[in-house]
Amino acid sequence: MKIFELIDELKEQYRDDSEVQKTGTLLLGVNAGKPLVSKHEVFKPLEKEILDEHINLYKRKFPEQLYQFYRYANGCRLFLRPYYIREYRLAHIGIAINGFQTLELRMIATPELLTMPFDLITDDLRTLKGRPDGLLKAGSIEMEGSERKYIYINTENNETVITDTDKFNIIDRYENLDECLCSLFNKCKQL
Repeated sequence: MKIFELIDELKEQYRDDSEVQKTGTLLLGVNAGKPLVSKHEVFKPLEKEILDEHINLYKRKFPEQLYQFYRYANGCRLFLRPYYIREYRLAHIGIAINGFQTLELRMIATPELLTMPFDLITDDLRTLKGRPDGLLKAGSIEMEGSERKYIYINTENNETVITDTDKFNIIDRYENLDECLCSLFNKCKQL
């Protein structure tokens, strides 16, 4: 997938400004080691057996490109724009791809929990009511100064759509997840 090449370029760009957490999360652009401040978060890839186990529990048809993505990274948050409320770090998220919160991740009770992927199953099931059949909520996009939009994959034909809300008003269509992520990546990179 071409999105892997784009993320690999980020890894190269930030190779001297990165940190790997004990969860395996790769933080890029860590601003000289300040805790939990990064521009990009790429989550540790899932082993095939663990990924297959989670997909079997999910009990829905699973898009092949999303499967490939999870073998590369168990989700990511790219183009974070951090801000603070008192001592708490929050961030506007450019691109977020949900992942599976594995038992291993859930057992870690540290601030690193803040750098876990949003859970695919929880986020997807939260939007089942009123959603057209065959759509899987894979993540979200938040451009500078705009409302959050959602990324859905059609599990039948892999078409990927961007909706303006959970009411499923489609505002953009892509042939597949890779095309969608590459387009969003390039838009965020220009901001």
